[in-house]
Amino acid sequence: MTIQVKEFLNTIFKHKLCNEHILLAHQTDLDGGMYHAPWPSSAANEWKQNSKKGTTYFNISTVREPTIAKPGCDYYWRRRRQDCIAAYCLVCDGVGENGNSEPSVTPSWKLQTSEKHFQWGYLLERACTNLDYFEIACQLIADRGLANRGAGGYNNLIRIPGSYNINPGHGSFESKIIDWAPTKLFRLDQLIYRLGIEQWKIEAVTRKPKNIKDHKRARQNQEFQAEQIKIFDPLLDWLVKNNYVVEEGNKREGFINITCPWHETHTTGSIAACYSPLGHGRGELQQTRKFECFHANEYCREKAFREFLDWAVQKGAPRVMGHDPMPWIQKRYILVEREKLIADMEQRQFRKFWQLELEEFSNQYPQYVLPSNKSRPVSIKSAFIEHPDTNRAFRFAYDPTQAENAVLKINGEPFINLYLAPDHNTATKDDVPNRFLAHIGYLAPLPEETALLLDWLAFFVQYPDKRCFGLVIVAMDKLGINHSWLARLCKLIEPDEVNTTSLAQLFSNDTPNDWMAHCRLLIAEDFGRSLSKSETLDRHQIISKRISPHHTQFQCTNSLGEVSNETMYFNTLIFINDQNTLQLPEADCHLAVVSTTEKQEKYEYYELLEETLTQEYAARVYWWLKRRDISNFNYHNPPMTEGKSFMQGKYSSNIIKHHPTNTKN
Repeated sequence: MTIQVKEFLNTIFKHKLCNEHILLAHQTDLDGGMYHAPWPSSAANEWKQNSKKGTTYFNISTVREPTIAKPGCDYYWRRRRQDCIAAYCLVCDGVGENGNSEPSVTPSWKLQTSEKHFQWGYLLERACTNLDYFEIACQLIADRGLANRGAGGYNNLIRIPGSYNINPGHGSFESKIIDWAPTKLFRLDQLIYRLGIEQWKIEAVTRKPKNIKDHKRARQNQEFQAEQIKIFDPLLDWLVKNNYVVEEGNKREGFINITCPWHETHTTGSIAACYSPLGHGRGELQQTRKFECFHANEYCREKAFREFLDWAVQKGAPRVMGHDPMPWIQKRYILVEREKLIADMEQRQFRKFWQLELEEFSNQYPQYVLPSNKSRPVSIKSAFIEHPDTNRAFRFAYDPTQAENAVLKINGEPFINLYLAPDHNTATKDDVPNRFLAHIGYLAPLPEETALLLDWLAFFVQYPDKRCFGLVIVAMDKLGINHSWLARLCKLIEPDEVNTTSLAQLFSNDTPNDWMAHCRLLIAEDFGRSLSKSETLDRHQIISKRISPHHTQFQCTNSLGEVSNETMYFNTLIFINDQNTLQLPEADCHLAVVSTTEKQEKYEYYELLEETLTQEYAARVYWWLKRRDISNFNYHNPPMTEGKSFMQGKYSSNIIKHHPTNTKN
């Protein structure tokens, strides 16, 4: 049966996309390297015409076109992980060799590579783009004795029809198709099941953490990037101590040259092979150990890391894993023992989905690993919890005064800080938010009170480690939109750091009282009835503790009745709709009062105001408040204003007629 190379390759890669390329590899002698070129190309045609001068293979995955580093340089076609796109066939290489069994599934083609050796190829109904999944499937198939171990996965090289076998003992055998059934297509998951591979074994190795970063900047960075960290590789340490590391051989990035355990089979006299220790290389390769021999002789080319490790263990080396993500997992996560949670310290900066239940962590890392103190693999969750090098914290704590510290020390115990400073670094830092300033001038029309309100907000932004006197803003009920606008803007300026309550709760000792915990701004709304001066005096002790420049500890009770010791870090902003709601004693030193206006603007004004309630505009306001000079602002002592004078019974009203000149701020 004669199948031409063109028909053979066009059948396999029939549905490849225009940005995908078929890659050929050519080898002229066993000690030489591989030369790569796309098909069709002039180089590929030359290899075909001079087929007896070497052997030609095709890569079972399509590849990307390489980029040229500098003008005038050659293209370098490669089949690395980052070069390959999709696998279009699965091939059992070496059927009949080394005791390999014949697969139970009849293939799409059979290629004879020597008198007794064959390659069985299976055309895939749909190309596999999950190359990690594909590679593990190929390894498990080889483990079952259906293919050569170490033959590779997505970048496996398979002989083309008409290529010559230049390996010793095969007499330059010309490869030929002996069975051709191009209409026989296979779904990959069904094929591996029929070959006796259990699906869960592949998923346990290839499943990766979910991309849970719910943040624009995080979504723009989808590709995996393993952080370069210093790793102690006990296998490398053993190789060094036993003088297996050598200088001989070519230098490759991420690899160390070592004495090949099977160097007696090398035909060049060289003894060198290479080992990639844990933590070397780039990207995902950092988490993988790898063994490769420079020499493509029949014996060494079948040797992968597993065979190398078996040899090393017999010599006294420690048994390690080929793929070991544990050092990176231990750097990224902290076990919070009291809450039985795991803190994702990389995800923490995005404020969402960073406190994981143990089951959630297990779902993200379903793989199994082999710790040094275990004889059998255990789940990553179990290994992480039990490992002595795992970072641990007692529990979570909230402390804006240590915003720069993700881990706190409290009474000698480590705690995870729940407070995160706002991230507005993508916004323009020297902009003037005119609409915000105009509305603050409208909301507080007296010039000195406009300045007071802006200074108070600027203090809240600039000093997360301090507390200020409380601020009361009074407006007629029909102007409630002004209250809600300012409250919503503050929530955008400091995401997740604003809590709300009522005046009734603020001025009482009732529980639950967890609304006072874990916030930097507490907004209290009118509770619908007036609070007389006698009631204010009766509750003044409560006010003095809760509205204070000091960080006050309190016993926090949540809605479930759970009790914990917390600290008040919040600044208090009070909105009331009636000038008689709150009566203040003359000796009050905890509250400032901002006068407001009774004038209501047209609908169009509030429609434009609504447009400022975006994350982008809030960031502009944040940086303006950050720049504001408040060096003369006395955050300990609230100033006497007209509004406060009225609440102390000194003036008739604090509802100010509109000052049109002040809205031009």
